[in-house]
Amino acid sequence: MEEQCYLINAVPYPINRDRKGHYISDSKRIGYIQKEKGCFLSLVNELKAKGHIHSDTKVILIKKTVYEGLFEAVDAQYPIAHSDYIAFPRYYNDLNFTQKIRAAMGRQMAL
Repeated sequence: MEEQCYLINAVPYPINRDRKGHYISDSKRIGYIQKEKGCFLSLVNELKAKGHIHSDTKVILIKKTVYEGLFEAVDAQYPIAHSDYIAFPRYYNDLNFTQKIRAAMGRQMAL
């Protein structure tokens, strides 16, 4: 069976800066993410309803704020593929990010 991945934003709008261009703190970002968790879960559940994923489909939460904001809600419905947050990649070919994603997916690093 062919494996598929879906990239779904935690919220349907940018939360890194406000309308005036000021940086939004991580605690406020987590608040926005928690406020919009229903929207996120409805997108995931829509994939399930269409037969694209199942209740045992593993979810990977990328970025600390996303992990902290969604872990409990997602974990109540789907298994989380990793036990700690995976930091957003910092640069092209970020080896740490690649290793953590591969581990979460149960894959080995290519040598």
